[in-house]
Amino acid sequence: LPKFDGRLEKWVAFKDAFSTMIHAHSGLSDIQKLHYLRLSLSGKAESAIESFTISEDNYKAAWDQLNETYDNTRALVLQHAALLRNTPTMTDDTAESIRDMINHMQSQIRSLQALGRSWENIANDLLASIAISKMSPGTKREWEQTLSDTTMPKIADIFRHLRNASHRCRTENSPTNTPVAIKNRASAASDTPPRQTPTRTSPAFPRKSPTPPWKVSSPRTARRQTFVSASQSSCKICNTGYHPAYQCQRFLDMAVKDRLQAARKANLCINCLQGDHATDQCNGGTCRVCHGRHNTKLHRDASPREEVRKT
Repeated sequence: LPKFDGRLEKWVAFKDAFSTMIHAHSGLSDIQKLHYLRLSLSGKAESAIESFTISEDNYKAAWDQLNETYDNTRALVLQHAALLRNTPTMTDDTAESIRDMINHMQSQIRSLQALGRSWENIANDLLASIAISKMSPGTKREWEQTLSDTTMPKIADIFRHLRNASHRCRTENSPTNTPVAIKNRASAASDTPPRQTPTRTSPAFPRKSPTPPWKVSSPRTARRQTFVSASQSSCKICNTGYHPAYQCQRFLDMAVKDRLQAARKANLCINCLQGDHATDQCNGGTCRVCHGRHNTKLHRDASPREEVRKT
Protein backbone atom coordinates (compact mmCIF):
# COMPACT_ATOMS: atom_id res chain seq x y z
CA LEU A 1 0.00 0.00 0.00
CA PRO A 2 1.20 3.57 -0.66
CA LYS A 3 1.87 5.58 2.50
CA PHE A 4 1.07 9.21 3.38
CA ASP A 5 1.94 10.99 6.63
CA GLY A 6 0.56 14.46 5.89
CA ARG A 7 3.64 16.02 4.31
CA LEU A 8 2.30 18.15 1.47
CA GLU A 9 5.10 17.28 -0.95
CA LYS A 10 4.13 13.57 -0.72
CA TRP A 11 0.44 14.09 -1.51
CA VAL A 12 0.44 13.96 -5.33
CA ALA A 13 2.42 10.70 -5.49
CA PHE A 14 0.24 9.12 -2.80
CA LYS A 15 -3.02 10.23 -4.42
CA ASP A 16 -2.00 8.84 -7.82
CA ALA A 17 -0.90 5.50 -6.36
CA PHE A 18 -3.89 5.03 -4.04
CA SER A 19 -6.37 6.07 -6.74
CA THR A 20 -4.96 3.47 -9.14
CA MET A 21 -4.56 0.60 -6.67
CA ILE A 22 -7.56 1.06 -4.35
CA HIS A 23 -9.95 3.90 -5.18
CA ALA A 24 -10.62 2.82 -8.78
CA HIS A 25 -10.63 -0.92 -7.97
CA SER A 26 -14.12 -2.17 -8.84
CA GLY A 27 -13.62 -5.44 -6.97
CA LEU A 28 -13.35 -3.75 -3.56
CA SER A 29 -16.27 -2.63 -1.43
CA ASP A 30 -16.27 0.83 0.13
CA ILE A 31 -15.71 -0.73 3.57
CA GLN A 32 -12.55 -2.43 2.26
CA LYS A 33 -11.40 0.79 0.58
CA LEU A 34 -11.83 2.75 3.83
CA HIS A 35 -9.92 0.03 5.70
CA TYR A 36 -7.02 0.25 3.22
CA LEU A 37 -7.13 4.05 3.35
CA ARG A 38 -6.71 3.97 7.13
CA LEU A 39 -3.80 1.53 6.80
CA SER A 40 -2.12 3.89 4.32
CA LEU A 41 -2.24 6.99 6.53
CA SER A 42 -0.23 8.13 9.53
CA GLY A 43 0.49 11.34 11.44
CA LYS A 44 -1.58 14.41 10.52
CA ALA A 45 -3.14 12.65 7.53
CA GLU A 46 -4.51 9.91 9.76
CA SER A 47 -5.89 12.53 12.16
CA ALA A 48 -7.76 14.20 9.28
CA ILE A 49 -10.13 11.21 8.90
CA GLU A 50 -10.01 9.63 12.37
CA SER A 51 -13.62 10.66 13.09
CA PHE A 52 -14.95 8.43 10.28
CA THR A 53 -16.03 4.98 11.45
CA ILE A 54 -15.69 1.94 9.19
CA SER A 55 -18.88 1.80 7.10
CA GLU A 56 -19.99 1.78 3.46
CA ASP A 57 -21.18 5.38 3.63
CA ASN A 58 -18.02 6.82 5.17
CA TYR A 59 -15.40 5.92 2.54
CA LYS A 60 -16.40 8.61 0.04
CA ALA A 61 -16.70 11.22 2.81
CA ALA A 62 -13.26 10.30 4.22
CA TRP A 63 -11.64 10.38 0.76
CA ASP A 64 -13.25 13.75 0.00
CA GLN A 65 -12.08 15.09 3.38
CA LEU A 66 -8.52 14.08 2.60
CA ASN A 67 -8.67 15.75 -0.82
CA GLU A 68 -10.12 18.97 0.62
CA THR A 69 -7.28 19.07 3.16
CA TYR A 70 -4.32 18.38 0.87
CA ASP A 71 -5.39 18.88 -2.76
CA ASN A 72 -4.59 22.62 -2.81
CA THR A 73 -2.82 23.44 -6.08
CA ARG A 74 -1.29 26.72 -4.92
CA ALA A 75 0.02 25.26 -1.66
CA LEU A 76 1.40 22.20 -3.47
CA VAL A 77 3.21 24.28 -6.11
CA LEU A 78 4.73 26.63 -3.53
CA GLN A 79 5.80 23.68 -1.35
CA HIS A 80 7.63 21.93 -4.19
CA ALA A 81 9.13 25.24 -5.36
CA ALA A 82 10.41 25.90 -1.83
CA LEU A 83 11.92 22.41 -1.61
CA LEU A 84 13.58 22.90 -5.00
CA ARG A 85 14.88 26.31 -3.94
CA ASN A 86 16.22 24.84 -0.68
CA THR A 87 17.96 21.83 -2.22
CA PRO A 88 20.40 20.54 0.45
CA THR A 89 24.04 21.39 -0.12
CA MET A 90 26.35 18.48 -0.95
CA THR A 91 28.27 17.45 2.15
CA ASP A 92 31.21 15.92 0.26
CA ASP A 93 32.45 15.02 -3.23
CA THR A 94 31.24 11.43 -3.23
CA ALA A 95 29.07 9.86 -5.93
CA GLU A 96 26.33 9.34 -3.34
CA SER A 97 26.16 13.06 -2.46
CA ILE A 98 25.96 14.00 -6.13
CA ARG A 99 23.17 11.47 -6.75
CA ASP A 100 21.26 12.69 -3.68
CA MET A 101 21.28 16.27 -4.95
CA ILE A 102 20.21 15.24 -8.46
CA ASN A 103 17.44 12.98 -7.14
CA HIS A 104 16.09 15.68 -4.84
CA MET A 105 15.93 18.30 -7.59
CA GLN A 106 14.48 15.94 -10.19
CA SER A 107 11.84 14.75 -7.71
CA GLN A 108 10.59 18.30 -7.09
CA ILE A 109 10.67 19.17 -10.80
CA ARG A 110 8.68 16.04 -11.70
CA SER A 111 6.15 16.88 -8.99
CA LEU A 112 5.74 20.40 -10.38
CA GLN A 113 5.34 19.03 -13.90
CA ALA A 114 2.70 16.58 -12.60
CA LEU A 115 0.80 19.64 -11.36
CA GLY A 116 0.81 21.00 -14.91
CA ARG A 117 3.69 23.46 -14.48
CA SER A 118 5.85 24.17 -17.55
CA TRP A 119 9.49 25.22 -17.35
CA GLU A 120 8.41 28.85 -17.63
CA ASN A 121 5.89 28.28 -14.85
CA ILE A 122 8.53 26.64 -12.65
CA ALA A 123 10.83 29.66 -13.06
CA ASN A 124 7.95 31.90 -11.97
CA ASP A 125 7.15 29.56 -9.05
CA LEU A 126 10.72 29.78 -7.76
CA LEU A 127 10.67 33.59 -7.83
CA ALA A 128 7.23 33.66 -6.20
CA SER A 129 8.43 31.29 -3.49
CA ILE A 130 11.39 33.56 -2.71
CA ALA A 131 9.24 36.71 -2.57
CA ILE A 132 6.50 35.17 -0.42
CA SER A 133 9.02 33.67 2.02
CA LYS A 134 10.46 37.16 2.62
CA MET A 135 7.11 38.87 3.37
CA SER A 136 6.16 39.89 6.88
CA PRO A 137 3.25 37.90 8.39
CA GLY A 138 0.81 40.80 7.95
CA THR A 139 1.76 41.49 4.34
CA LYS A 140 1.64 37.78 3.52
CA ARG A 141 -1.79 37.47 5.13
CA GLU A 142 -3.17 40.38 3.08
CA TRP A 143 -1.66 38.90 -0.08
CA GLU A 144 -3.15 35.44 0.47
CA GLN A 145 -6.60 36.94 1.00
CA THR A 146 -6.57 38.00 -2.67
CA LEU A 147 -5.98 34.45 -3.95
CA SER A 148 -7.98 31.24 -4.33
CA ASP A 149 -6.73 27.70 -3.69
CA THR A 150 -6.21 27.13 -7.42
CA THR A 151 -4.53 30.46 -8.18
CA MET A 152 -0.76 30.32 -8.60
CA PRO A 153 0.48 33.92 -8.32
CA LYS A 154 2.68 35.47 -10.96
CA ILE A 155 5.76 37.31 -9.76
CA ALA A 156 4.54 40.48 -11.51
CA ASP A 157 1.33 40.36 -9.44
CA ILE A 158 3.35 39.94 -6.25
CA PHE A 159 5.49 42.98 -7.09
CA ARG A 160 2.33 44.99 -7.81
CA HIS A 161 0.86 44.00 -4.44
CA LEU A 162 4.08 44.92 -2.62
CA ARG A 163 4.25 48.32 -4.34
CA ASN A 164 0.64 49.05 -3.35
CA ALA A 165 1.40 47.98 0.22
CA SER A 166 4.44 50.28 0.24
CA HIS A 167 2.40 53.27 -0.97
CA ARG A 168 -0.28 52.56 1.63
CA CYS A 169 2.24 52.30 4.48
CA ARG A 170 3.96 55.51 3.37
CA THR A 171 0.64 57.36 3.50
CA GLU A 172 -0.51 55.88 6.80
CA ASN A 173 2.87 56.40 8.51
CA SER A 174 3.52 59.96 7.32
CA PRO A 175 4.70 62.37 10.11
CA THR A 176 1.39 64.26 10.04
CA ASN A 177 -0.58 61.10 10.76
CA THR A 178 1.32 59.74 13.76
CA PRO A 179 -0.59 59.49 17.08
CA VAL A 180 1.70 62.11 18.69
CA ALA A 181 1.17 64.61 15.86
CA ILE A 182 -2.59 64.06 15.91
CA LYS A 183 -2.70 64.49 19.70
CA ASN A 184 -0.60 67.68 19.51
CA ARG A 185 -2.96 69.14 16.90
CA ALA A 186 -5.95 68.33 19.07
CA SER A 187 -4.26 69.90 22.11
CA ALA A 188 -3.35 73.04 20.18
CA ALA A 189 -6.90 73.37 18.92
CA SER A 190 -8.33 73.15 22.44
CA ASP A 191 -5.87 75.77 23.78
CA THR A 192 -6.66 78.38 21.09
CA PRO A 193 -9.10 81.03 22.42
CA PRO A 194 -12.21 81.51 20.30
CA ARG A 195 -12.27 84.48 17.94
CA GLN A 196 -14.70 87.24 18.86
CA THR A 197 -17.21 87.85 16.07
CA PRO A 198 -18.38 91.49 15.71
CA THR A 199 -22.13 92.01 15.91
CA ARG A 200 -24.14 93.84 13.27
CA THR A 201 -24.51 96.81 15.67
CA SER A 202 -20.76 97.13 15.95
CA PRO A 203 -19.03 99.70 13.71
CA ALA A 204 -16.29 97.14 13.24
CA PHE A 205 -18.70 94.73 11.55
CA PRO A 206 -17.28 94.31 8.04
CA ARG A 207 -19.34 94.28 4.95
CA LYS A 208 -19.58 90.74 3.68
CA SER A 209 -17.86 90.21 0.37
CA PRO A 210 -18.31 87.26 -1.95
CA THR A 211 -15.89 84.39 -1.49
CA PRO A 212 -13.14 84.48 -4.13
CA PRO A 213 -13.33 81.43 -6.38
CA TRP A 214 -9.80 80.39 -5.45
CA LYS A 215 -10.85 79.99 -1.80
CA VAL A 216 -13.78 77.69 -2.44
CA SER A 217 -13.09 74.28 -0.87
CA SER A 218 -12.63 71.48 -3.35
CA PRO A 219 -13.93 67.94 -2.63
CA ARG A 220 -10.33 66.86 -2.03
CA THR A 221 -9.83 69.61 0.58
CA ALA A 222 -13.12 68.68 2.22
CA ARG A 223 -12.06 65.04 2.46
CA ARG A 224 -8.72 66.04 3.98
CA GLN A 225 -10.45 68.19 6.59
CA THR A 226 -12.82 65.33 7.36
CA PHE A 227 -9.85 62.99 7.88
CA VAL A 228 -8.14 65.39 10.31
CA SER A 229 -11.36 65.88 12.24
CA ALA A 230 -11.95 62.13 12.47
CA SER A 231 -8.34 61.44 13.45
CA GLN A 232 -8.44 63.94 16.36
CA SER A 233 -11.18 61.98 18.11
CA SER A 234 -10.43 58.77 19.97
CA CYS A 235 -10.44 55.51 18.00
CA LYS A 236 -13.96 54.06 17.83
CA ILE A 237 -12.59 50.51 17.76
CA CYS A 238 -10.27 50.42 20.79
CA ASN A 239 -11.22 53.73 22.50
CA THR A 240 -7.65 54.02 23.80
CA GLY A 241 -5.80 56.21 21.30
CA TYR A 242 -6.02 59.06 18.84
CA HIS A 243 -5.69 57.26 15.54
CA PRO A 244 -7.95 56.34 12.59
CA ALA A 245 -9.66 52.97 12.72
CA TYR A 246 -7.58 51.65 9.81
CA GLN A 247 -4.41 52.23 11.89
CA CYS A 248 -5.82 50.57 15.00
CA GLN A 249 -3.73 47.52 15.89
CA ARG A 250 -6.71 45.79 17.50
CA PHE A 251 -8.64 46.29 14.27
CA LEU A 252 -5.76 45.06 12.07
CA ASP A 253 -5.35 41.91 14.19
CA MET A 254 -8.97 40.90 13.50
CA ALA A 255 -10.10 38.57 10.72
CA VAL A 256 -11.71 40.41 7.80
CA LYS A 257 -15.20 39.25 8.80
CA ASP A 258 -14.67 40.55 12.36
CA ARG A 259 -13.33 43.88 11.02
CA LEU A 260 -16.54 44.38 9.08
CA GLN A 261 -18.66 43.63 12.15
CA ALA A 262 -16.55 45.97 14.31
CA ALA A 263 -16.82 48.78 11.75
CA ARG A 264 -20.61 48.46 11.58
CA LYS A 265 -20.89 48.26 15.37
CA ALA A 266 -18.91 51.51 15.65
CA ASN A 267 -21.09 53.15 12.96
CA LEU A 268 -18.10 53.70 10.69
CA CYS A 269 -18.28 54.30 6.94
CA ILE A 270 -17.51 50.94 5.31
CA ASN A 271 -15.61 52.69 2.50
CA CYS A 272 -13.17 54.95 4.43
CA LEU A 273 -13.58 53.69 8.04
CA GLN A 274 -14.48 57.13 9.39
CA GLY A 275 -17.51 57.91 11.48
CA ASP A 276 -18.77 61.30 10.32
CA HIS A 277 -20.86 60.20 7.33
CA ALA A 278 -22.79 57.29 5.82
CA THR A 279 -21.20 54.94 3.31
CA ASP A 280 -23.42 56.11 0.45
CA GLN A 281 -22.23 59.70 1.07
CA CYS A 282 -18.51 58.83 1.07
CA ASN A 283 -16.20 60.59 -1.40
CA GLY A 284 -13.29 58.25 -0.71
CA GLY A 285 -11.72 55.81 -3.14
CA THR A 286 -12.65 52.16 -3.64
CA CYS A 287 -11.02 48.85 -2.63
CA ARG A 288 -7.54 48.55 -4.14
CA VAL A 289 -8.04 44.80 -4.74
CA CYS A 290 -11.47 44.52 -6.39
CA HIS A 291 -12.48 48.21 -6.71
CA GLY A 292 -15.64 47.48 -4.70
CA ARG A 293 -17.39 50.07 -2.54
CA HIS A 294 -15.57 49.11 0.68
CA ASN A 295 -12.21 49.70 2.35
CA THR A 296 -9.29 47.55 1.23
CA LYS A 297 -8.91 46.26 4.79
CA LEU A 298 -12.46 44.87 4.55
CA HIS A 299 -11.78 43.01 1.31
CA ARG A 300 -12.67 39.33 1.35
CA ASP A 301 -11.64 36.86 -1.34
CA ALA A 302 -15.10 35.31 -1.65
CA SER A 303 -17.16 37.93 -3.52
CA PRO A 304 -16.39 40.93 -1.30
CA ARG A 305 -19.00 43.15 -2.98
CA GLU A 306 -21.78 40.74 -2.09
CA GLU A 307 -20.35 40.18 1.40
CA VAL A 308 -20.47 43.86 2.27
CA ARG A 309 -23.90 44.27 0.67
CA LYS A 310 -25.42 41.31 2.51
CA THR A 311 -24.13 42.39 5.92
